[in-house]
Amino acid sequence: MKKIARKLISSLCITLLLVQSLATPFLVSPVYAATSPWTQTDWSGGSGQTSWSDNTKFDSSSSVTTSTAGQATLTNTEEFTNTGFETDMSGWTASTANFLLQDEFTTTASAPLTSPRTAEPGPGTLTITDTTNKLSILNSKAVFNLNTFGDPALWSTTSFTRTAGRASISKVVLSTTDMRGQYGFDTNQSGGSGGGAYLLDNATISILSPSQINVGLFTTQSDAFLSIARTSGYIYISRTNGVWSLDWVDKAITTTPIYAYVSGPNFRSGFSLDFLRVTDLPAPFTDDYGIATQRLAGARSNGDTFTHEANAVIEFTATAVPTGGVLWMEFRKQSNGNNWVTSINAARDLTLFENVNGTLTQRGSAAAVVQNGHRVVVVADGTTIRGYSNNVLRWTYSSASNFSTSTEGTMGITGTGGAVSDIVT
Repeated sequence: MKKIARKLISSLCITLLLVQSLATPFLVSPVYAATSPWTQTDWSGGSGQTSWSDNTKFDSSSSVTTSTAGQATLTNTEEFTNTGFETDMSGWTASTANFLLQDEFTTTASAPLTSPRTAEPGPGTLTITDTTNKLSILNSKAVFNLNTFGDPALWSTTSFTRTAGRASISKVVLSTTDMRGQYGFDTNQSGGSGGGAYLLDNATISILSPSQINVGLFTTQSDAFLSIARTSGYIYISRTNGVWSLDWVDKAITTTPIYAYVSGPNFRSGFSLDFLRVTDLPAPFTDDYGIATQRLAGARSNGDTFTHEANAVIEFTATAVPTGGVLWMEFRKQSNGNNWVTSINAARDLTLFENVNGTLTQRGSAAAVVQNGHRVVVVADGTTIRGYSNNVLRWTYSSASNFSTSTEGTMGITGTGGAVSDIVT
């Protein structure tokens, strides 16, 4: 906000100087005043004029560029060192050779494309499956036209060793949400993804882990998808309307080697791929839990407290479902009587409650879905809260406006037989 304010003030200063010359002519000597009314659309003469005799000049300015006739533009004062995350990875790696694979699809080519394809500008090559000649390159984009699932598809010809922080980055152009495509890593070079990829399926974002997990929605403004390897699983990050979001953290897939992968569109509308890249991201992605706000490893106790982001992916392991009593987790906790609660009872139900002034109101429930050892995940995203057990979406509540900025949490274990471990936020 400070940068925005500074730019607005700079623009306002030059505007006020011009307005003042109109509104308060008594401040300017009549000998030097311009003919009234004063109209100025060209500031290319620059600053330093006090006589107001040259209609291309003005008194003074700050953070404004006026060298082009007919234009007054704000000077770029951006201080962020890596404004183009998807186009310049130099701010994310220590090496100047940032990419292990990079294809910008620069040269126009009709279907069928040659396989293996030499990436432009490189390094790397791509292995192509396109049995019906539906994949072409136009306007520096790979164009996937309508066909079957996993055909057409692109894989990195060379496999990659699973390393924490190794990322597959796909930038796409979507004209509709009535489409299907996959982006990320694969465990092989045939058919649909064996796991490790985003699946966009008719406006729904899913993760293949290796079975399908629905984690949210996408729009035609969703344009970048990152699958970032962990030593066990992947981190999934996407961008919609310029905003990056953590969609899911997977722990299930440990396969190595892996292949960068893009495919689609399964008898729905096609899409375009702006680029496919593989790079090694630096810390904190080099640690499986590097992006976590807090990790409480091992067995947990009743009353354990933790912190999380207001919009967060929060997880714990239900080591043992209670035989009597309840396991419960408070999150977005404003106070003891004002928070959100997810609970597991002896019937193995996973339930969401809204707690307002000590009164609990059920907002979602799935019966008999939690078993011993299940990973339980709560995703708080704005006014939407989703609950998962064993990598299956159990409920979604979309009116969670209360306590949406609170960042405290507490774990509770009451009754007999219940046990919790490994809280990660």
